[in-house]
Parts: sequence; C-alpha cells; structure tokens
Amino acid sequence: MTATALTPTEPKASPLVLLARVFNFASYAVIVAAAVAVVFMLCASAFGGFQINRVMSQSMEPYLMTGDYIVTAPTDGRDLEVGTVITFEHAGENQGLSVTHRIIEVAADGSYIVQGDNNNVRDIYQPTAEDITGVLAHHLDGEQSKVAGLFLTTDEWRADAFTAISHFDWSALASIGEQAPWGVIALLALLLIVHVSEGRLKAHDASVGERRTR
Repeated sequence: MTATALTPTEPKASPLVLLARVFNFASYAVIVAAAVAVVFMLCASAFGGFQINRVMSQSMEPYLMTGDYIVTAPTDGRDLEVGTVITFEHAGENQGLSVTHRIIEVAADGSYIVQGDNNNVRDIYQPTAEDITGVLAHHLDGEQSKVAGLFLTTDEWRADAFTAISHFDWSALASIGEQAPWGVIALLALLLIVHVSEGRLKAHDASVGERRTR
C-alpha cells in the first residue's frame, strides 16, 4: 500500500474578496476607457487641431447654453459660409480673448461680420481668416455636458492648472477647482480604495486559512 502526498489547496476566496475583485476589474476598465478618451482628446488637439472648449457666456443662447462643451474642427478660415459658428481670437485691445459666434455676413475685404445669437447687435470686431481657430463641429448640451464635465477638461483649464501648479499658486488652483475632472479623480480614488481593500481581505483570508490548517 503506497501513501499519496496530499497537495495543499488554496483557500477559497471569501465573497467579500470576490466582490472586491469585481469592483477592481470594473474600476480598471473604466480607468482604461477614460485614459483612452483623454489620450484621444490630447492627440486630436495636438495633431488633428480639434479643440474642446466650454461655453462661458450667454451670447449664443439658446443654441449654445452656458456650461455646454463644444468641439471645434480646424479650418483655414477662408470662404466660410454665412450661418457658420466659428471660434476666433480677438486682436488689438482684447488680444487673446476667445469668442464663439455666428457669421452673419461676409465683408467686402474678406473679413467676417459675426454676432451672438442672443445679442442684439453685431460684434464690433470683424475676425479675419488668421483669427479663426476653428468651426463648430459638435456640442454637448444639457445632461450630456454635465456628464462630460466630470471627465473632460478644456485647453484653458489645463493651461491654468499647469500654470498654478508650476508657480505653486494654490489660490489660483482653488479658483478653477469647479472645472476639475472630478469624475476621473473619483474613479482613481475608488480604484485605490478597492485595491487596498482587496489586499487586506486577501491577507485576512490567508490568515484564517492558516489557522484552520494548524
């Protein structure tokens, strides 16, 4: 009669560990999806010329509501039709100011006469092709913009956040906190909590299994 060696079996994971693993997997999947979206957004901005901006005024309501996110496509700014919504930068006294308004007329010199849908008068400044940074390609409104706001950041927000961090200006960082991608931050926090909890539950299961074998 020969004796057979019994190989120790790994203790069965508790329901809490299994639940933690499910949450961990789901968190990783969401993080990867969010990371892919962010990389796509950055690549589209850096290489494709697409930009994501947030509407900060009521000048285009009700077509573009305050808080909506808009996606602008690159353009050379030439031969644009009346009715096209463009994003352009002011020159002169308001240099650097970014505006999204609708073309209502093309001037004889090739510049564009623009006006906000909610404004009673046309803009004084007439942007030229060189001023135009993009044409409206898509916009997220209502609940879509609220959900997008949890995960998206605009070019302006990233620039302001980088400036605030690089200069250790925490007051400036706090002032732009409302536009932070809190959805991404919350997912990262959830991932950390689930990962730590899973490790502790595994250690607890291993300790219980070791006491049972003694």
